[in-house]
Amino acid sequence: MPTSSVSGSGRGRRIGATALVTAASAAALLTFDSTAAAASPAKSRTGFYEASDTVKAGHRISFRGKLTTAGGTPLGGYKVDLMRTYNGSKWFRVASPRSYSNGKVSVTNVKIKATAKYRWVFRGTAKYAKSWSRTQKVVAKVPINLRIVKAAAAQKGDPYRYGASGPNSFDCSGLTQYAHKQVGIKLPRTSKQQYSKVRKISKSYRKPGDLLFFHRGGSVYHAAIYAGNGQMWTAPQSGESVKKAKIYNSSYYVGRAW
Repeated sequence: MPTSSVSGSGRGRRIGATALVTAASAAALLTFDSTAAAASPAKSRTGFYEASDTVKAGHRISFRGKLTTAGGTPLGGYKVDLMRTYNGSKWFRVASPRSYSNGKVSVTNVKIKATAKYRWVFRGTAKYAKSWSRTQKVVAKVPINLRIVKAAAAQKGDPYRYGASGPNSFDCSGLTQYAHKQVGIKLPRTSKQQYSKVRKISKSYRKPGDLLFFHRGGSVYHAAIYAGNGQMWTAPQSGESVKKAKIYNSSYYVGRAW
């Protein structure tokens, strides 16, 4: 049975080992060619990501590979699957492009939602045995402001207790202080002290992870974390617990500590 392979490189440089072969029979050689950033959500840009590199969660990248015989002859017109796995779970098929006449395959604009491993798989034919490329890990980095939101959300249901700053109960500024501490940001203890330390942001430029400081006559009395879409994570008052709620009035300032 003829042999084949899949190989890979970034910036035209080989970064992948040749594919594993099945049993003693020869297989198509399949390699990673590269992963390339196609575009970020905000603006278009191009760049290359090599094995175990990091991209921002939500960005879209492209994967490229090459299908050849073991001797390096390109294999065109064959379907190749791009596969993905999260945390060692079952492999999932992302797309199944066909190789071009030069043996190259590509899948563009793959949205990176979470850290995962990818590989190319050639299912084989009557002429060529099954083969697959090395795996390539892509680490999805969650922006720090979203990690602040996540840290606050993780406290959902914890009871309100005046003067408490976690980890099992909170008052309003105790929650905001605790959520920031989880990402390495130090905040003072009270809402007034926190407001005096953070950078002031216009409401029209607020982003998830920003601090909301509710005030009465300019005097700050409550702090919460903006969750996006007009909602916030808050430890409201005695008898309640940490929850996600709508911003209940417009008398608030916005501050940013990240």
